Amino acid sequence: NAQALAPKTRDALHRGVGANTRVGVCDFWSAVCAERPSAVPTGGPVALSMMRACAGALLDANREVRNAAASCFASMARRNSPQELTRVVSERLLQHDYEYR
Repeated sequence: NAQALAPKTRDALHRGVGANTRVGVCDFWSAVCAERPSAVPTGGPVALSMMRACAGALLDANREVRNAAASCFASMARRNSPQELTRVVSERLLQHDYEYR
């Protein structure tokens, strides 16, 4: 059940030691989105928290993590509303960009 896996994988993405862990989480969710789209939560707090976690990984120092996170974020963004996508981008990515200007 994706609802049960989401918090555990989100924590692994945040607290995972090493790039392989973070890449693995992103690749896992990208594969789930591609192979079992009905299992991926759309809308609601679980989907929003997963998109936020992927957006945070887009800012990772490691290039492989950023690439995997971009694929994962795109896969999840396709299954959520434009309003939720805009909200995540403005909260996680644009705020971070403004902090460094």
